[in-house]
Amino acid sequence: MKITKYLSVCCVFVFIVFVDFSFSQTTVPGGYVSGTWTQANSPYQIFGDITLHNDSTLTIGPGVIVEFQGHYLFYVTGQLFAIGTANDNIIFTINDTTGFSCDTINNGGWDGILLSSYSEIVYCKLEFAKNSAIIVYGCSVFLANNIISNNKANYGGGICISQDLQNVTIINNIIANNYAASYGGGIYLYQCSQTRVVNNIICNNKANHGGGIYFNFTSPTIINTIIYGNEANQGNQIHAQVVNPDFYNCNIEGGIADFYTYPGEPYLGTYENNIDSDPQFVSPSSGAGISYDSINADWSLQATSPCINAGTPDTTGLNLPQTDIAGNPRIYDCVIDIGAYEFQDTVEVIFAPLPDVCENLPAFQLITGFPGGTYSGTGVINNLFYPALAGEGIHTISFSSGCDTTTLTQDINVLPAPVVNLEPDTIHTSQPDTIVLDAGAGSDIYLWHDGSTNQTFQVTDYGWCYITATFANGCEDLDSIFIDYPFMVNDLANKNSQIYIYPNPNNGNFTISLKESTKNIHSIEITDILGSTVYKKEKIQTNAINIDISNQPKGIYFIKASTKDKVFTNKIIYQ
Repeated sequence: MKITKYLSVCCVFVFIVFVDFSFSQTTVPGGYVSGTWTQANSPYQIFGDITLHNDSTLTIGPGVIVEFQGHYLFYVTGQLFAIGTANDNIIFTINDTTGFSCDTINNGGWDGILLSSYSEIVYCKLEFAKNSAIIVYGCSVFLANNIISNNKANYGGGICISQDLQNVTIINNIIANNYAASYGGGIYLYQCSQTRVVNNIICNNKANHGGGIYFNFTSPTIINTIIYGNEANQGNQIHAQVVNPDFYNCNIEGGIADFYTYPGEPYLGTYENNIDSDPQFVSPSSGAGISYDSINADWSLQATSPCINAGTPDTTGLNLPQTDIAGNPRIYDCVIDIGAYEFQDTVEVIFAPLPDVCENLPAFQLITGFPGGTYSGTGVINNLFYPALAGEGIHTISFSSGCDTTTLTQDINVLPAPVVNLEPDTIHTSQPDTIVLDAGAGSDIYLWHDGSTNQTFQVTDYGWCYITATFANGCEDLDSIFIDYPFMVNDLANKNSQIYIYPNPNNGNFTISLKESTKNIHSIEITDILGSTVYKKEKIQTNAINIDISNQPKGIYFIKASTKDKVFTNKIIYQ
């Protein structure tokens, strides 16, 4: 940040502002400003760096256009009240955008607003700044219902906040298609844990680090905010350096898994009731960064958006404005939406029939045609249904939207499932042909790895044996066992103890990591029960890797993970 320049501004420019009312416009040379700017005298054409002194106030009314005639700074040490309306935004812009995309010159953009004293910026549009649209330095600020788009900087393309020792509130804003050459395409936060980011849309911004938000030695609270479609070399949505910000009821693309933190510094903040789903905007910009038009985009929500009624049920203490960014009631249909727009129609509550499920299936999310709401019933915990917890039989699941007294119900039938257990996982023997494996009685269909269909299997050689047992209702269970040589120097059990696979069983998406954190995986190969390779990746050079084989048939797969000097094997169950 150019703090030295900012401080010099108030010392150098001491001219009295000359006001020229000809042609219904006002000419503002460099110097001190104060008083009231009105739409009748707009646009205000700025011809130099301007300063609002610490003993002065400037009020900018609805509909005013503040048009900078060059790369000039607005430095605020007094109190700025730029308060527009939903129908008459205040616009901060540049007179000529030629050269805006070029980083080596200042042409095409103004120099932003630097706030070092309490100010309010409400219902404003800030565009084409080439040094952050808004910089907050060590003061309390209220930013609400603004559109901050197509700006660029080194730190914080849209907003840069540094050393906030007081409260900064960022609420109901659209922060989109900004760019930071280094950190924080949408917002850069440094030592400002008092900052609250509530009900914003932070989308399609771009940076080298932290496309959406970059947190640097600060752990603020983020609530009801959409952080989606941002891009960066490290941390598309979130880059957190030595911090643990808290997130509540947000829609964050990629979730925690997409957070970037430094090695050895895992994210440990509070992450509650957040989702990772396409926000379903009406007409968003078509890409990330300043090359795409956010100014004419429509960031309101479609009727099917998962963000509707998915915000915090209790908004006490959030100090929400009465209206959203479009001037509509901020809370409609009982529960606040995620993002800057509140959907202004009643969403039909539909609780579709639930399919039969097998008792051995993992927990799954209960979903209706209505975002948000609460589910209850046997086997339900935090809106997840656990078939094994519910147990075999028919169970009634109830759904309440929380907005009225209506409760919808559906029955779910938990079907019995076979249980196959070929323990132990590994048998060491010098005579494999003496071993007979038994999958257990009661299943209707048995299918061993060689295609045989008996309950028992006569082992003939060393290697993997696996079985799928199926009931007539379609429920199945899988298991496998490895027949190994006796007293191997590096037996499979030891190898398996060096490799983690989680979750396992899984839905085809899982993570492989080595127990020794100092070692890296060089290559991964996954084969099916017939020995065919379904996944292969080399030159990995990382300790852990996420893998997706959900496009493959469900079943048992075998993994070979190679390091520089060792090969580890294990199996997964994809069900």
